[in-house]
Amino acid sequence: MSSLDNITPNLVSWSAVIGGFAQNGYDEEAIGMLCRMQAEGLQPNARTLASVLPACARLQKLRLGKEFHGYITRHAFMSNPFVVNGLVDVYRRCADMGSAFKLFSKFSVKNDVSCNTMIVGYCENGNISEARELFDQMEQMGIKKDTISWNSMISGYVDNFLFDEALSMFRELLMEDGIEPDTFTFGSALTACADMASLRLGKVIHAHAVSVGLQSNTFVGGALVEMYSKCQDLVAAQMAFDEVVETDTATWNALISGYAHCNRIESIQNLLQRMKEGGFEPNSYTWNGIIAGHVENGHHDTAMQLFSRMHASNLTPDIYTVGIILSACSNLATMERGKQVHAHSIRCGYDSDVYIGAALVDMYAKCGSLMHAQLAYKRILRPDLVSQNAMLTAYAMHGEGEEGIAHFQRMLAKGFRPDDHNAGEAKYATRPF
Repeated sequence: MSSLDNITPNLVSWSAVIGGFAQNGYDEEAIGMLCRMQAEGLQPNARTLASVLPACARLQKLRLGKEFHGYITRHAFMSNPFVVNGLVDVYRRCADMGSAFKLFSKFSVKNDVSCNTMIVGYCENGNISEARELFDQMEQMGIKKDTISWNSMISGYVDNFLFDEALSMFRELLMEDGIEPDTFTFGSALTACADMASLRLGKVIHAHAVSVGLQSNTFVGGALVEMYSKCQDLVAAQMAFDEVVETDTATWNALISGYAHCNRIESIQNLLQRMKEGGFEPNSYTWNGIIAGHVENGHHDTAMQLFSRMHASNLTPDIYTVGIILSACSNLATMERGKQVHAHSIRCGYDSDVYIGAALVDMYAKCGSLMHAQLAYKRILRPDLVSQNAMLTAYAMHGEGEEGIAHFQRMLAKGFRPDDHNAGEAKYATRPF
């Protein structure tokens, strides 16, 4: 018998294995190894916890995170900054910013890492004013804002559709001493220009990227292609693509999606062939871009055919595909196909998503079935203003004035603020016929 057979793994060995799993993205395995370690009678120390908390955060296991929190408190590990930051990140990713802020305020060592974690958390959960407040306070706290701090705020504004604010902060960054924009900074700023369809500002940022030699970067190049495509300048999009030194699947997807968006459908097959010849296989994002372009340009029947082809291939339509194709079903007023897409969304668990739910409500309303629209609405886990509007529009479309007003009043009771669309649909629902 080898002497190695008698060696029992100790806490250091277990922690190293758990950390290795977590660092390489094997999150479930990392947590499973922790459970096995505890079953062997060993309890995690601060190093073990610092290794496993990122796995818990990425999996968004709030309940497990709270169990870790209790264990950390009982064993006096709150003095370890790595453990505290890991715990803050768990709450941040699980959208429990109240608990994250309490930990940050009471236990976190205030530095750029802990502040950036909170800024990202606030932005991800729509608390953009709190994020900006903390960003502005960093200097008063004696903490120098790094590029990550600036990028977190700029991307946060973009993700919350505050494009003017994002570009204003980009301009502030350019004037800040000791801070240089990186690929992520340019990517976020160009996304803002793309979503605003601001070709003028996009060209200005393109010029800045050229001045620092980042226009040929894969990530920035892809963002330039997307920006020019959304601004309907396909020639500039193609030129930006041609400047990229190392293209990848994402940059090819941006170009193909751009051609579809600009209604250059006849060029797509050739681009797909060139993509494959370059060693890149089309994925679900490629299909989504092509299908979305067909829907945007009114080629709804072809979009439905592409969806069927995608479904028959090895690629499974994702939640974004379903949302796109439901729009085609709405425009075609084809309930039979809509029901098939609905069935696919149920099998994949998408029907409770607020985006898909609103699309289903719209589709059924336009196909003439208020009952199915109501059922789809009731399946939405957390209805937002968009899905509320979709249901209100459905009532108005079908002349159900009383139900429309009742729905509008429930919206007000739940704290939704009426916009021009709400008020208009409520008025439309009660019009005399």
